[in-house]
Amino acid sequence: MRISELADAAGVTKRTIDYYTQLGLLEVKKSENNYRHYPKDCIERLITIERLKKQGFSLQDIKHQFENPVPKAAECQTHEEIDIYELRAKIHLLNKEVQQFITNNELADEKDLKKMNKLLRNDSVALMQTILLLLS
Repeated sequence: MRISELADAAGVTKRTIDYYTQLGLLEVKKSENNYRHYPKDCIERLITIERLKKQGFSLQDIKHQFENPVPKAAECQTHEEIDIYELRAKIHLLNKEVQQFITNNELADEKDLKKMNKLLRNDSVALMQTILLLLS
């Protein structure tokens, strides 16, 4: 499919597709007359990229996920595999939140810890507490 068809089908701009192609997130084949042709699975990939961006993943993180795929929840065979998949996704988001907080603030005292609790989502704080309990 050509770039304009792909853009319409995925609900993104041609410029976005060009950018993702330059970053290596999308594969393109050029015809003899130098037209770009994208495989049909690029629609799903574009939709996935946009969904992951909305969840807070950077394009670099998304590219890493594509290059080192974790099994999708639907591919998991056991409840344990599903739990591990979900935990990895939550840990990734938590890590991004903590890194963002550390970048913007220095943790110095109790006041800073309270500030951190306000900035982090409730489920992230609960996940941190669970991980700390498991590690102790």
